[in-house]
Amino acid sequence: MASYANGIRGVVAAAIVCFSAGAGAERLPNYNIANEGGLAKDWTVAPGAKIVAPAYPAEYDTDERPDACIALRYTVYPDGTTGDFKVLRTWKSGPVSRTEMRPFWLKFARASAAAVGQWRFQPRDVASAKPVTTVATLSFFGATVADASELRAHCRITDLAVFMRDLDRRDTMVSKQIEHTYRARSHRMQMQALTPGPR
Repeated sequence: MASYANGIRGVVAAAIVCFSAGAGAERLPNYNIANEGGLAKDWTVAPGAKIVAPAYPAEYDTDERPDACIALRYTVYPDGTTGDFKVLRTWKSGPVSRTEMRPFWLKFARASAAAVGQWRFQPRDVASAKPVTTVATLSFFGATVADASELRAHCRITDLAVFMRDLDRRDTMVSKQIEHTYRARSHRMQMQALTPGPR
C-alpha cells in the first residue's frame, strides 16, 4: 500500500504551514474523530514502532529553559502513517513576549511534528481501516521540571470534536470580518476614485 507520509522533511513543512494558517475556515474531510487515547479502540502501535517523544529544541535548551506543551492534531491514515498536523493549543511557563513567540513556537511545532511523524499504527481490522483524526498532548520539560500531569493539563483537549467545531466557527467569523473589512475598504477606494477633485 502506498504511504501517505512524505517523510520527516514534509512533516516539518506541514507543521509550519498548519501552525501559521490562522484565518480561514478549515474543514476536514469525512474522517473519524477520536479524543486523545481514543485510537486504542481501532488501532494499535505497529510492530517494532515506538511512540517517541519530541526533543527539546536546541535553541531554547538553556539553564533557564521554560516548561512548554503543545496540543498537536494529527491524522492516522489507513496505512498507519501520520500526517495533517496542526497546532491547536500551546502553553509555556515564564514571561510571554509577543515578538519572540512566533519563532519560539515554530521550533516547538517542528519538534512535535518530527516526533509524531515517526509514529506508526496498525489497524485492528485492516478491511475497515479509515483515516482518523486525533490529538496528542506533547510535553517539553524545562528547568523548573514541572509535574507531568500538571504540564499536560495546560494544553490537553478533552473533546476534540467540540474544540474543532468551535475553532471552525471562530475561523469562519474571522474570515467574514476580514472579507467585510476588505469590501468596505474597496468600496471607499472606488468612491474616492469617482469623486471629482478640485478644479
